[in-house]
Amino acid sequence: MATNSGAGNYLLGSDGAFAVGYESGSTIIQTHGESASGDNQAAIEGLSDYSNKPRVLDFTHSSVDGNKLYINATLANEDSTSNATTHLSGLTALTIGENYNGEIGEIVIFDRKLKTVELREVEDYLSDKWNAPNNRDSSSSCTSGTITSGGCLEICSVSINGTTQSTFVDGYSGSTSLSCDSEYSGTITYTCDNGTPSGVTNNCVELAACDLDAEGILGVTQTGTVGEATAGELTCDDTNFDGETITYDCNSSGVFENVGTCGCDTTTKFSFLNDAGDACEDIVTTLRLDATNSSSITESSGDVSQWSDLSVSANNLTQSTLSKKPKTGISTINGLNALTFTSSDQVTLGAPLIGSIEDYTFFVVAKFNSLSGNQYVISQYDSNAERMIFMIYSSAYKMISGGVYHSSGVSLSTSNDYLLYSSRSGDNVSVEANLVGSTAATYGAGFTVAQVAFTIVINRTLTSTEKANIESYLNAKWALY
Repeated sequence: MATNSGAGNYLLGSDGAFAVGYESGSTIIQTHGESASGDNQAAIEGLSDYSNKPRVLDFTHSSVDGNKLYINATLANEDSTSNATTHLSGLTALTIGENYNGEIGEIVIFDRKLKTVELREVEDYLSDKWNAPNNRDSSSSCTSGTITSGGCLEICSVSINGTTQSTFVDGYSGSTSLSCDSEYSGTITYTCDNGTPSGVTNNCVELAACDLDAEGILGVTQTGTVGEATAGELTCDDTNFDGETITYDCNSSGVFENVGTCGCDTTTKFSFLNDAGDACEDIVTTLRLDATNSSSITESSGDVSQWSDLSVSANNLTQSTLSKKPKTGISTINGLNALTFTSSDQVTLGAPLIGSIEDYTFFVVAKFNSLSGNQYVISQYDSNAERMIFMIYSSAYKMISGGVYHSSGVSLSTSNDYLLYSSRSGDNVSVEANLVGSTAATYGAGFTVAQVAFTIVINRTLTSTEKANIESYLNAKWALY
């Protein structure tokens, strides 16, 4: 009789070839010979779950039946292999309590295998004397289950549509439930008595998948089905869209919910959803400068010799004179890099960017460190100085086109960031200033740009929707207003 539930604790042992006891807190072991194949093991519930009741352990051996292990009068395991039917020999000592940590009430050893009726009489005697459970009537055998204080916790093996679990434990206690797999909803109820399942009620309902082909999520090229009442991610196309991932929910009816929106590609081009919201449309730029794109800035120790055009036009602006080179890496707008200009700094395109009669649109993100004098943020002029674009004149943002001043009507401040906008359509000129900044530079021959964070030039006027899209993009990036 034993109450111990530790690991590697043996009630009886001899020369390492024979031992009976606890292999672990959930395993009773009977070793027979030194090889692992000689182990006869049975699963038991933990001592606390066993209500701290004593156990009656029976171990038998014969050359005919091999080894048998009984727990509380229930056959827990048996081994009739050749190793188990071979008698042990050469044993010289018997040890009681090796590494054992618990109580032993009584040990009875016979020099033969008892007959069944004799074994039962001994079991009944020990159970009555030590008030230990005797489960012979409820569970005479439990070779594939777990011995508990109430009997055998047997394993039922079944196949139920809706779950991939093929075996589950219940035992003598009767009904229980089983969760359906993730692609189903509901539960399965069943009864498992002594390893025999009965009364199975399958309430698993197969969940519908969401069909990407039928949904047609804008910007997503993935096909097929996803989901079954799950949340997930989809990857946006990286050709016309931003290539980022969006999230979605697929409900139990196979309907998409809370689907994210793929953004149009604004990394290498300006692409925005059209008015109908069903496609991205590109706005072709003549010039695109972005100080956050480090690969577009050629510098040495922060002195910028070239600010490369990110558009397909390759209108790269350069400066070879050290004293006129703007700086990079020393100032930011909204935490993003901006080029810094002093009054002598400029970068230049050696030829006019726009013709004298062309329509155009300019956007510049800038911050001014000084508002004194006339400062030209961007300038282009012919031999008669007929055209100059984007300037500060008497602390106001203006544009000169065809020798005529056009004012934004906005008084500038050195504490604000600005988005400067200008466009021309025929003789109609628009000038606005309500967004980011930099220090202005004097103009030079050809095309010159002052210290700014971002500049784009488009060789046409924009629709109101196109203008709003670009302004929204710039404001989101540079936090201008």
